[in-house]
Amino acid sequence: GTAPIPVIASAVASRQPGLTAALDQQFFPLRVAGTAARLPGFDRDEFVMVPRQALPALNLPPTGLLVAGAGADPAAVRAAAQLHAPPDRAIPVEVVARAAIRSKLERSAFNDGISLAFTAGIAAAVLAGLLGIALALVVDAGARGRALSLLRTMGLGPRQARRLLLIELMPLMATALVAGGALGVVMPRLLSSTLGLTEFTAGTPVPTTFDGAAAGLLAGLFAVLVVGGVLTEAATNRRLGLGQVLRVGN
Repeated sequence: GTAPIPVIASAVASRQPGLTAALDQQFFPLRVAGTAARLPGFDRDEFVMVPRQALPALNLPPTGLLVAGAGADPAAVRAAAQLHAPPDRAIPVEVVARAAIRSKLERSAFNDGISLAFTAGIAAAVLAGLLGIALALVVDAGARGRALSLLRTMGLGPRQARRLLLIELMPLMATALVAGGALGVVMPRLLSSTLGLTEFTAGTPVPTTFDGAAAGLLAGLFAVLVVGGVLTEAATNRRLGLGQVLRVGN
């Protein structure tokens, strides 16, 4: 008889005795060479993966082909598939691009609602950060201005005044940036299993990645806030006359 074909099966299917594959009215005995917990894109717990090259006698044409590459052209793949299709078999050619599927999923109502909620949350967080910085500057603006003006009478230059303001603002803003960034990195890892995201990916694990572009945007926003705060505070302090400060000090 024919030697059993080594296959990969699920745990449930591997316990079934006498596994066989029926193709084109031919039966082939199977031998479980290994097991797999899940098959990506397949949500059933009973499956058997048979290598096509183990069935040379059938001369089966391929029914599916995966093409990977940044420059893959769906139209060119479709034309090549139609050109090399067997002339004696009418095989419909369907080309589906991963980018098109992803774009369709991103345009769903559920994803739009989630994106809107996150966008509103980010906007609210940025607004709250701006208000917090503004309040921190306003509360101590008078005392800070008098202190800097008194230091100006002792020879403090404009650059030194800006550096002093920068040193004062940096700890507060750096603490907020580090705490918010750490929370943003840790939260997806803590919530990914709780949210059950694998239900949307047919059991395929959903990896969490670090978005360098978002981190760069956050760092740029931080720099803009710091520079804006320093320049605003320095411009306000220049309006405070030294004579007025000296009179207040007396």
